[in-house]
Amino acid sequence: MNIDDLLWLKRVAERGSVRRAAAELGMSQPALSKSLRRLETSFGLKLLSGRLGASC
Repeated sequence: MNIDDLLWLKRVAERGSVRRAAAELGMSQPALSKSLRRLETSFGLKLLSGRLGASC
């Protein structure tokens, strides 16, 4: 986990879409999803609802 992972999580929450956040961040959706999974593993909990995480 690093500060970028947290900032990216914030962007996903603000946009309501992993796909939209990834596009704005200039990264692929799979790369952003991997970052979010890394955070979930670090914290030991699910950070986004399935609906939000799936709204690619």
